[in-house]
Amino acid sequence: MLIHAIISPNAQMICHTNLFVKSFVKNSEIEDYQFNLTVGPEPSPEFRSIRMLCEKKFFINQYIQSEHGFSPPYLGGIQRWTIEQKDDVSLFIDMDTIICGSLKEIQNECLMTQKVLGVLNIGSPFKHLKCDSRTMWDKVARAFQIEFNYVNNQGAGISQFDEKHYSIPDNYFNYGFLMVPRVHLDAIKESLYEFVAKTVEVLGDNFWNGEIALCAAISKLAIPIQKVSIKYNYPDRTEFFNSAPNKDIRVFHMVRKTIKQNADILKLISSSTHDTLVEQFICNNLASIYGKI
Repeated sequence: MLIHAIISPNAQMICHTNLFVKSFVKNSEIEDYQFNLTVGPEPSPEFRSIRMLCEKKFFINQYIQSEHGFSPPYLGGIQRWTIEQKDDVSLFIDMDTIICGSLKEIQNECLMTQKVLGVLNIGSPFKHLKCDSRTMWDKVARAFQIEFNYVNNQGAGISQFDEKHYSIPDNYFNYGFLMVPRVHLDAIKESLYEFVAKTVEVLGDNFWNGEIALCAAISKLAIPIQKVSIKYNYPDRTEFFNSAPNKDIRVFHMVRKTIKQNADILKLISSSTHDTLVEQFICNNLASIYGKI
């Protein structure tokens, strides 16, 4: 498995990267892997502790600017698609995640089906607009001359957003976890920058332009997809723990960024009480990775 990730080398992301790698090595049950971390535009740190942990399986890909002239240069996360691919499966994953269980099953599923596997988003990229999300998705579809099959996002009835923002395409995956078989990687990689550029042209400045462009590319290229359980990209949202609990979370996504530095990890592990189920879950997993303080 080839792991693709991209970060800006600030203190918070460095902390998350160390946590992710430790949790992956301990819990994923994946032995044959190569970890490629794309870092920029600022210079990358050496990540000595990770190199010691992963031996010769950890590689840093430094970039300074975008070869496509994007500003900011990391627009759309294009850089993490440019890694030379030899493995049968690629895992695109965010560094603000904790691996809480085995990934062998879903790796085998990707190999068997030869489909792109992803977790439907819990919300819409247009949730902050006054118009309904379906109107904006239809605008994207017209721009790329494609047709989307619409479904409700996974936050419908749980998230804080109203019904006019429940609608998303059935291949609008959260970019935080995506498995791609090698057979489809080049097709996406070679055209994705065009989809990102067009998405920016159509929508302007939208934080989720990279996800939207990937969704459009998968549709336009007729890439086969398969939706997988939210347990592979479970959000650290209290309302999900309360309304849609899952006892088999494999990938935990810390979208609220409550962990910003190592001191936050130590504080959670050493605390005898926790205010929410989310805190308790994070603490249990951190303790299993770092040891109880």
